Amino acid sequence: MNTIKEVEMKYQERGYEAKYEFSDRVVTLAAGLLAISVSMRGWVVGHSPDYLWILKLAWVCMALSSLTGIIWRYSKIQMNLGVSQAIKPAVEAGATSIEVIPSGLHRFCFQTSIYALIVGIIAFTVYALTIT
Repeated sequence: MNTIKEVEMKYQERGYEAKYEFSDRVVTLAAGLLAISVSMRGWVVGHSPDYLWILKLAWVCMALSSLTGIIWRYSKIQMNLGVSQAIKPAVEAGATSIEVIPSGLHRFCFQTSIYALIVGIIAFTVYALTIT
């Protein structure tokens, strides 16, 4: 039978895996939307660029979402490397556990990536509705 601590660690690990996969999808979606809309900008903008600022807002949000998502993933790698380097000295000192606290940059990048994607999608939608 599993102890409560083992069950907690199992579900915490599942949460981290889901967060990582979600971040991967956010970066992929943001980069894809940005690439498609920029490459088709002549068709998207059309002959009347009245609301072009909304489209530019969407592009900035998609670029920001992709960039902060990539930075988040890189900071996760750095955090894991730091933990792996801290394990040996901790075990030698007799520690039975290590607490890992993500940096403020780590949390900021994850949240910014998601919120920028949401604002970007809303901006694309508003732009599409205003030009039709």
